[in-house]
Amino acid sequence: AAAAAAATAAAAAAAAAGEGGKGDVMVTSDSHRGIRVYTWSQDSRYILYLQDVGGDEDWHLYAQALDKSPASELTPGKGVRAENLITDPRFPNTVLIGFNKRDARCFDMYRLDLTTGEMKLDTQNPGEQSMW
Repeated sequence: AAAAAAATAAAAAAAAAGEGGKGDVMVTSDSHRGIRVYTWSQDSRYILYLQDVGGDEDWHLYAQALDKSPASELTPGKGVRAENLITDPRFPNTVLIGFNKRDARCFDMYRLDLTTGEMKLDTQNPGEQSMW
C-alpha cells in the first residue's frame, strides 16, 4: 500500500509539473539508445535531435515533426557524423550543422533548410579548425 501511495504521489507531482499530464503526446520513440541530444527548431515545428546507430558514434541529425510522422534523417551517409547544431531566431527554418561529409577528418559548417532538406556548404574548414 505504501508503494502504491508513493507511486500515486509521484504521478501527481509529475502531472503538476507538466510531465505526463493530460494533453502530453509522445512524438518520438527509440527503444535502443534513447534520444540524448535535442533542441527545438526556432519555429517550433520540429524537435531536432542527434542519434547514432548502436553506439557507432556516427551522429546524424533528425527532424521530428509534431504530427507523429516518421522522423526525417537530415544528414544521411555511412561513416559521416553531424555535430555542433546551431539555430538562430532570425532564420527559423534554417540550422547550421557541422558535418564531415567532404573530409572525415574535419567538420565543415552547412546551412540546412528544414522545410526542403536542402543542405549547402556555408563555411569550409581549412583543416585546423576543431570547433566552431
